[in-house]
Amino acid sequence: MSLVSLASVLATWILAGVCTPGRRSVTTINVNSTASHSIPTTLYGQIFEDIHSGDGGLYAECVNCAVEPWVSINGANIAVIEETHPVSSALPNSLQFIVPSYATGPIGFSNEGGLGLLEYLTFIEDVGMEPFMAVWSGYSLNKESVPEDELEPYIQQAIDQIEFVVGDANSSEPGDYRLPVSKFITHLLEAALRASLGHPEPFTLNYVEIGNEVVVLHATYTWPAPHTIFGSYEYRWPAFYGSLSAKFPDINFIATTHPFNPVIHPTPKQYDVHVYNPPEWFANHTFYYDSFERNGTRYMEGEYAAFVSYPNDPGNGPPYPTMQSSTGEAAFMTGLERNSDIVFAACYAPLLQNVNISGNVRGHTASLISFDYYVQKLFSVNKGDEYLPSTLPEKYNGTLYWTISRSSSKGDVYIKLVNFAGNASDVTFDLSSFSSVSSTGSLQLLTGSETTSNSPETPNAAIPVTSSITTGSTFNYTAPGYSVSVITLGTNLLSEYGERLFSSD
Repeated sequence: MSLVSLASVLATWILAGVCTPGRRSVTTINVNSTASHSIPTTLYGQIFEDIHSGDGGLYAECVNCAVEPWVSINGANIAVIEETHPVSSALPNSLQFIVPSYATGPIGFSNEGGLGLLEYLTFIEDVGMEPFMAVWSGYSLNKESVPEDELEPYIQQAIDQIEFVVGDANSSEPGDYRLPVSKFITHLLEAALRASLGHPEPFTLNYVEIGNEVVVLHATYTWPAPHTIFGSYEYRWPAFYGSLSAKFPDINFIATTHPFNPVIHPTPKQYDVHVYNPPEWFANHTFYYDSFERNGTRYMEGEYAAFVSYPNDPGNGPPYPTMQSSTGEAAFMTGLERNSDIVFAACYAPLLQNVNISGNVRGHTASLISFDYYVQKLFSVNKGDEYLPSTLPEKYNGTLYWTISRSSSKGDVYIKLVNFAGNASDVTFDLSSFSSVSSTGSLQLLTGSETTSNSPETPNAAIPVTSSITTGSTFNYTAPGYSVSVITLGTNLLSEYGERLFSSD
C-alpha cells in the first residue's frame, strides 16, 4: 500500500471555490483514495411501526390508531377476545376477525392470522433484510408508567417475545434447568409456538430496542426557569436491560432516550434517535453526528423523515413527498454515511402510506412509496463497504452535499451528490490520488422542481434516469436544481506492492 503524505491528506479537506465573472462558482471536491472506516450493512433501512400493538398483532392498531381507527367492512366483525393460548402470558387478549361465509376468501382467525410479529419477521427474512425489534418497556401513550415494583410481568412478556423469535424449539439452552420451572417451560412453549406456525428455525435477531421515544418522559427546559422533568426510564432501563441482557447476552440492546440525557445505568452502548422536521432542518443538520465523541457508543437514526407545510397553513401540506423534502432527507443521509463509524443503522419512516386517507397528517409527508423510495434506493443500492474522505461540504447555509464510498472487492467508487437548491450547481471532482480512474461511468439522476411530487395519479412525475457520463481522474459535473445524483466509476485496486489486483473497467 502506497504511503500518502500528510500534505496530500490535508489537501483533501480544502474547499476550493473558483468564480469567473458571468459564470457560476465551481465547487471542487478532492477525494482521498485511502478509506477512513467501513460502512455497516445496516446503514439504510425502513421502519414499519405497529406502535399501539400490545400483543403482537393488529389489535390496538385497529381500535386505537393515532391517525384513523380501523373499522370492519362488508359484514366482517372485529372483537377483542381472551385467548385460550396467548402468545404471552402477560397479555392474554388477542384480536379476532370473523368474515362472513359469502365474502371472498372466508376465514376466521385471531392474532396469528393477521399482520403480526411472525408476518413481519418472515417478510424481513424473505426480502433479505435484518430485523431490529422493539419491546414494550412499561410506558403507554396516556403518559402512564408501570411502577417499578410491577414491571416483572412486562419484562417476562419481553422475554417471551424474544424467545418466540430466537428460541430453539428442539433443545433447551445451557443453564435453563436452573431457571424456575415456569420460565423454562415458557422458553420451550414460545419456540414451539413459532415452530407450530411454520417456522421451526430461529430467526436472526441481533438488535432489540427497549421502549420507544422515551424523550417524551424526560426533558430539560430553560423557560420560565431552568428545570428538568424526570421520567421513569431511569428505573425501567436497568430493570429491562438487566434481565434481557442476562438472558440474551448475544443481543445488542438499544436505549431510546436522548443520547446521555438522562444519565441512565448501565450506560447504553447504543442509542436510537428519532427526528421529524422540515426539509431545511435536515439540510442544515448534515453535520449533526460529526461532533459526537468517538467513545465506543453507537447510534441508530431509528426514525427520520421530512414534512412540508403550506406557508399559510402550517398544520397542513402536500399529501405526498416533494423533491424539496426528498433532497432535504438525502442531504441528511450524506451525513449519516460520513459518520457511519458511529451511526450503525438508520430507518426511514414510515414504510407504507395509506392513500385512502389524507397523505399529509399534520404536515407530515413521509412515505417510502413515493420520491423517498427512489432516494432510499439510490443511497442503499449504490453504497460501498468503505467510506472515502473528501472535501467537506459547507457546514452552514450550504446547498450541495455529498458522500463517497468504495467497494473494497470491486474498486467501484460511488459518488452521491445532493443539490438542495432550485438552481444548478457546477462541481469538479478531483480523484488524482487514485492510481487509475475509468474514463466513463454511469449517472443515476433524480430531479424535479421544488414542489414536484409523485402520486397515484402521477406516479412518474420524477423518477431516476440512468445515463453514461465522462469521468477520469478529474472531471466536471453540473448538478440540476433539487436533485440527487449518483455517479459510479471504476478504479484500480492495488496490492501493497503496487500490483494491480482488479480493475472494474
